[in-house]
Amino acid sequence: MPRTRLLTATVGVLAGCAVTASALLHPTTTQAAPSAGDSDARTMSVQRAQALVDDLSPSKTGGAYVDGDGETVITVTDRATADRVRAAGGTAQLVPHSAAQLEAIRADLNSLPPVPGTSWGVDPDTNQVAIEVYDTATGRDLRRIESIARRHGDAVRVERLSGSIEGTDFTSGGQGIQNRYGNPASTCSLGFNVQNQNGTKYFLTAGHCAANTRIWHKAANGLYLGERVGTVHFPGDDFALIGYRNSAVKAYGTVWVHGAEKQITRSRWVVDGESVDRVGTKSTDLNGIVLVPRTDVTWSDGTKMTGMIKTSLCAKSGDSGGPLFSGTYALGILSAALNPSEPCSTSRNSRTWFQPVQEVLNHYGMRVY
Repeated sequence: MPRTRLLTATVGVLAGCAVTASALLHPTTTQAAPSAGDSDARTMSVQRAQALVDDLSPSKTGGAYVDGDGETVITVTDRATADRVRAAGGTAQLVPHSAAQLEAIRADLNSLPPVPGTSWGVDPDTNQVAIEVYDTATGRDLRRIESIARRHGDAVRVERLSGSIEGTDFTSGGQGIQNRYGNPASTCSLGFNVQNQNGTKYFLTAGHCAANTRIWHKAANGLYLGERVGTVHFPGDDFALIGYRNSAVKAYGTVWVHGAEKQITRSRWVVDGESVDRVGTKSTDLNGIVLVPRTDVTWSDGTKMTGMIKTSLCAKSGDSGGPLFSGTYALGILSAALNPSEPCSTSRNSRTWFQPVQEVLNHYGMRVY
């Protein structure tokens, strides 16, 4: 059963300070245990599906997705592979297009010059390359995209949507992490606290937040947190590493959800259609689904990003860098949103794009905890 693309949102007010990795907020607070509803059963099913897909040839599968009933489905291109998936305990679905074919179409699109206001990626749920075209994509640029889409027939889906794709930082005031010495000062959200093999603590945020500053403070009270380590990864990717330099800050491995600490213990890649959550400085406690696991998106100002997670979630200016997670798993770091200056509501056709956190952790040789 194809998944239903619905967005549900619960907007909460965070007591004290709303920085997402709540270690910064309540240095003396004991970490809360995961709630009883935090079952890993579905997540483990996602993990097994990812492993099965990785074992298959890209010519034999179109990827995996979570359907509207919460069941993880592995798409396959022939009956022999379907039998193999079922023998391993998975649910198989025959599809006409392989991951190899769809990724070749994605590469064809990426051979074009960047087109502001576009997003595309392989959608295992529909077994298509899903292209979204926003208001800034017009004229010759739009015709080039449409030409590629026509050439590949039903393997491609094109949707026209209104709005502007923008990074979600550069807002004044508020709570979160702040570059106090920028011009102007900018507020973003802390993503995940991480550590290296020696136990040294750092935090992750969006690269575009840290591009013009090294020094970061807690926005609510100006508490010094630390400084950027190494280079910023932006554009293309969107992440930065900040090293804690203030011994008074206790960096817990949690996020602040519904007014309580939520433990993050592991990290992984996302699966199409799965339910995900995010929190941030300006809009918090939101739930949605993964629309496309790996999307190439060009912001309305022409900034090109690759391999982003596209979700149905809303976000506002100041939420950049905030965490995407499922249960106790870290999944992503917020990069951009559709119309981030507008209020979040269930009536909006919301879109957000996240940097996959597993890529970041692999790059730095670090882990969540």
